[in-house]
Amino acid sequence: MTSPDKPTQVGSDCNLTFENLSANVVSKGRLVQAPASDIDRNDSKDKTCLNTCNVNYVTYQKTKEITVPIEADADGFLDKECPSEKCLFQFKVVEEDYKNILRDEEIFCPSCRHAEKADAWLTTEQMKAAKEYAQNHVMNKFNAAIRADEAQVMEQLFLEKAMQDSVMSFQRLSEQLYERRTGQSAKRNAFQRLDEGSGLWEAQPDVSYETILGKEAMSRLTIYFQQRHLLAHQQRIVDADYVKRSQDIQYSIGQRLIIYKEAILDFAALIEKLGKDIMARCASE
Repeated sequence: MTSPDKPTQVGSDCNLTFENLSANVVSKGRLVQAPASDIDRNDSKDKTCLNTCNVNYVTYQKTKEITVPIEADADGFLDKECPSEKCLFQFKVVEEDYKNILRDEEIFCPSCRHAEKADAWLTTEQMKAAKEYAQNHVMNKFNAAIRADEAQVMEQLFLEKAMQDSVMSFQRLSEQLYERRTGQSAKRNAFQRLDEGSGLWEAQPDVSYETILGKEAMSRLTIYFQQRHLLAHQQRIVDADYVKRSQDIQYSIGQRLIIYKEAILDFAALIEKLGKDIMARCASE
């Protein structure tokens, strides 16, 4: 063992426990705090502080351990510091000796003879570096989660817009075809309502939406049109009118509507089939 003659480097074992959006770093009788975040909910370990370079952060009462490397210097020495507040003597020890010769159960300070377990001899600089390492790790995880959430929100907005745009496109097409065929304008927004729109075509080419699509597909289309209504007028919140009109058993009153990509693709296919069939019928007569 020798006295330190160069700055301490980060590298073997120290411990931080992140709990309730903070981290308690306990070593050398000192308490340091660092922020944590709501991530890695599925990893679980005991909430203990071992004074090793294993960093534990707790979220939703579950713990994630981060191992922080503490490396030897260029000459193969590890920096160590007496954990006694009355001493805090810093010294160096050969890394291989620390791992293979010294006992994990007890190491003595060469200055004051204070005895502690092997994982308690971290320097102030190592603890600071471990804290920063853990903070960066947690913040990177947090930022990644935020970016994922933002991407999910953007995807949902695009899907909702696609549903509303599909209804508007079908409405404009139907209005033009209806006016061209009858010489009259349909009632305002009539083709946003499936029953009313289907009724108008039944009186002209003598065909209903259900005749074109079939009963099962018509049930799905009814749900999609009612969902579009929630997006446009109810801020995505399911109400009693939606449940009654759509017969959609997946939702209860008060729940927030979620639009899925598969539903949009199915909706677009139904709208396309309906529009093409009506166009063909209008053109042939």
